[in-house]
Amino acid sequence: MTVAWSAFGPGPEARARSLLASVLRPSELEQWRRTASFWVHSPAGWFRFGTLYDIRFRSPRWPAVERSICVVTEGFEQRPLPDLWAELVVTARARPADLSAVANFRGEAAARAPGERDPLVLRRWLEGQRVSFRRLRDRGNTLDAAYLAYDTAHRVRRSSRPAWAAPFANKAAELVLAHAAAHPAEQAHLDAAHRPLLDLATELRT
Repeated sequence: MTVAWSAFGPGPEARARSLLASVLRPSELEQWRRTASFWVHSPAGWFRFGTLYDIRFRSPRWPAVERSICVVTEGFEQRPLPDLWAELVVTARARPADLSAVANFRGEAAARAPGERDPLVLRRWLEGQRVSFRRLRDRGNTLDAAYLAYDTAHRVRRSSRPAWAAPFANKAAELVLAHAAAHPAEQAHLDAAHRPLLDLATELRT
């Protein structure tokens, strides 16, 4: 899916888009233009902006657990949505605890894979995960697809079929490395941010 984007039209919406573009890194801006959502990686965690009332958050301590943050700023109803994202991106970088402290468990995936001790149930769940992965990847939500694969591998490694985890971990690493390679100026930052994901793939290959 390609999202129409222009920073040159008249009015507050265009100005808000221009402001947002000015505070995003190139990789974040590319995600925003393609899918209208984007991930911001900071030492305090990973934040995904793009859905009102549902900022997604992954902490460095538990990167395989995705939580929801419902936060807006005063008067946001009268402002273009990109203006809100610009303000929250600045907050995520300068005062990330203001956001991460209110992360909750809404929409959080279960800590364990369904059927982790029943191979038939586990296999059916994995088929659904594969479908979701392909849908996200084909829509251009590269990092969302990578994180879904990472979450799946993290859960399956503790199941009765740990060998089934490696293909998911490898897919996650492949997508993240390709994303980082497409943005050479940010590659060191992106590689460091995704170290837990990349380490899991390495661990499961050995």
